[in-house]
Amino acid sequence: MTFRKAALAFIDGKKSGWTASYAQQWIIHFETYVFPEIGPLPMQMVNHTDVVLKILEPIWETRTQTAWRIRGRLEMIINWAKSLGYCTGENAARWEGHLEHPLARPGQIRSVRHHPALPYRDVPAFLKKLRRHRGMAAIALDFTLLTAGRQKETRLARWSEFDSLPGYGRSQRRE
Repeated sequence: MTFRKAALAFIDGKKSGWTASYAQQWIIHFETYVFPEIGPLPMQMVNHTDVVLKILEPIWETRTQTAWRIRGRLEMIINWAKSLGYCTGENAARWEGHLEHPLARPGQIRSVRHHPALPYRDVPAFLKKLRRHRGMAAIALDFTLLTAGRQKETRLARWSEFDSLPGYGRSQRRE
């Protein structure tokens, strides 16, 4: 069993409980970072620390969040493969007592830099300027600001969710 086959089998077995975008994120990360390095390797060889580090070290400091996700996903796949007898021994992607030694903790690499907030006194003038712009991006930003929602909730919203809102309903939409 190669790592690629094991990973795809694991994803296939789990994707019915995942959203389509989450399953796609797994595939994209593995196609980009993992399969080129270890896809054809037998699962027994993937269970060595140097193989996992070969994937993680190049992106650990520049794409820390992605590397952390990949590490966790590798750990899950190796555990799954071990449970089916495709490999044995320690899980090379395990963090505690294992990868924590050669890699810096993600929180130590780069502190989160938050963007400064717009002073509340400037919000009315900003909204006035924003509403002069035409297009979906301006409407989406206006909506997100007024509802204090998350940008993903706004991006993934459907028009049918807003039909009762004056000015934004079915009669206003352009498809």
